[in-house]
Parts: sequence; structure tokens; C-alpha cells
Amino acid sequence: MTTPPVLPTLTELKLNEQLTDLINNSYLRGFPIMIGYVTADLKPSLSFRGSAWVYSDTEVAVWARSLEGGIVKAMANNPNVMLVYREPNPETGRSKAILNMRGRGRVGTSEADRRKVYDGMPQVERDADKDFNGVPVIVELASIDGVVPGARLQMRP
Repeated sequence: MTTPPVLPTLTELKLNEQLTDLINNSYLRGFPIMIGYVTADLKPSLSFRGSAWVYSDTEVAVWARSLEGGIVKAMANNPNVMLVYREPNPETGRSKAILNMRGRGRVGTSEADRRKVYDGMPQVERDADKDFNGVPVIVELASIDGVVPGARLQMRP
């Protein structure tokens, strides 16, 4: 019986090339990111987002198609969110990658914020908001835990 290799642990909270690829292409891989938040009426909510996009080295954004949507309203009362990504390994049935990302969200209302996220997300997501009515929810990450090929993640600022 062979012992599995000990994976290095990444601790610096910085979205490197590997993590950026997983997040930016999650929808196209068939594993959209799920975001969890607390609604304005204090109910937990989970939502799959095909629009997840790395906004900076420490921020991930998702697109909200309406200013009246639950996630936009939720940010005013409780900006704490969790983003989750899981990609299974079809050969083993275990996880190829898991990202548990916690942070604080804010609604990006500037034209620059809106354009950067909208232009970066997959075309199918842009097509769902052809009139460019939505806004990004930009999450400043506080932690990332999980595993990616070749490393464990226990990332903090």
C-alpha cells in the first residue's frame, strides 16, 4: 500500500493563475460556483452563478441581473457571503478541486466595475442580460479553504 503524497499548503490569500482559471471557467466546465448569503428578511439563500469572475488578486465578482434582486438587497444588511466550487474527478469519484471562499460583498455600481465583470463573464451570461441592467457583487475574500490539483488551500490575508 502506497502512502499518498503530502500536498503543499498554500496560505497566502492570492488568486493565482490556477485558481483564476478554475473560477473564471467554472460555468464552462459545467460546475458553476454557488454563492450563499442571507436575504434582507434573514433567510439563508444559495444561488448558482455562471458569471463568477476574478475581479482582483483577492476579489471574486458575480453578476446580479437586477438591482431588485435578493443578493443586491442582502448586501445592504449583511455583506457576509460564501462562494463554493467543486469539480469532481470522474476517475476516482472524489473531488478534483474544492474551493470554499468566504468574504464580504459589495455592490459595484460604477461603470468601470460593471463593465469589467460583464465583459469578463461567459457569453451565455451576457446574453441573459443583453440590456446591461445588472450590477456586480464584488466579494473581498477573507479566506479560501480546499484543495486543487497539487495543493491544499488554507489561504488568509
